[in-house]
Amino acid sequence: MPTVIHVSPHPDDESIAAPCTLLALRDAGWRVINFAASLGRPEVHARREAELRAALDVAGFELHTSRAAISRGDDLGSSRKALSFELITLIRDTGAVLVVGPHARDGHHGHQTVARAIRQAVWDAPRPVTWWMWSIWADLPRPTLVAECAEKHLDLGREMLDCYPGETGRNDYRRMQESLWTLNAVRGVEKAFGFGSAPDARLRGITHAELFTEVRAVRRRWQVAAPRVLGAPPTLPGDTGWRDLDDISLLSSTRLRPLYQPWMLSLSARMGWPGRYDEFASRPRPWRQLRRVVPAAARSAWSRAWEKPRRS
Repeated sequence: MPTVIHVSPHPDDESIAAPCTLLALRDAGWRVINFAASLGRPEVHARREAELRAALDVAGFELHTSRAAISRGDDLGSSRKALSFELITLIRDTGAVLVVGPHARDGHHGHQTVARAIRQAVWDAPRPVTWWMWSIWADLPRPTLVAECAEKHLDLGREMLDCYPGETGRNDYRRMQESLWTLNAVRGVEKAFGFGSAPDARLRGITHAELFTEVRAVRRRWQVAAPRVLGAPPTLPGDTGWRDLDDISLLSSTRLRPLYQPWMLSLSARMGWPGRYDEFASRPRPWRQLRRVVPAAARSAWSRAWEKPRRS
């Protein structure tokens, strides 16, 4: 029985971001584990855990609970490291081949922290693990997987979200859930298969969908899957369905700068630090910083040594 781990930054994210896909995997015989990375702030832990357990009872998923602090003002760096260690341990113990969770630019600081933890765990996993990235609070930069929502899974997804009266009473997440399903069915064709592409008959018949970006790490190289529609029963791509990742921003919570080039992917593979993209990206033009660090005398000596042969 294959195992999938869904990493939910907060209770109710599993009911908004990917309920239909997780339910389809369950129906296909997959073991579905919902890794609850956080239960929110301490004063609401009891309520949110009770709501989460009720939603997972509806879905038939297993629960693994963590109590990481990923709210604003918490030590997000320490939480990321703890979550990454806990996740990779769970991957090893369960033999999971698929992890589903937020994209690194999902807009919410807690979701970004969880995405960085997933990224590190997938990179350090003892065998290739596929990562399906979703996004709730921001647009998914490059979706590659369109998952159609069956009517029975839509009903169960709505029922799962109804188990969170504390959250839906605070904000109308039901409208958000329905809007995402409908919007993804339209923009999935354009964003996954190319703007202006002519959808085939199956794509034209999709009215509700969930979108993902499908990546994995193999031998210290990140790979991205070719665009596809998730079949029935759902499966992972074969070895021929992958190609080396050519856009580092898919893994970064910082938008791509002109300095990013494919050589950075090779460098990261040799250095073994996939979790440093964000910090490196936030530095504006490192070569200019280098000029401020190198003493003026050394720069002058370098200029004279470089220009002298040219004049001669």
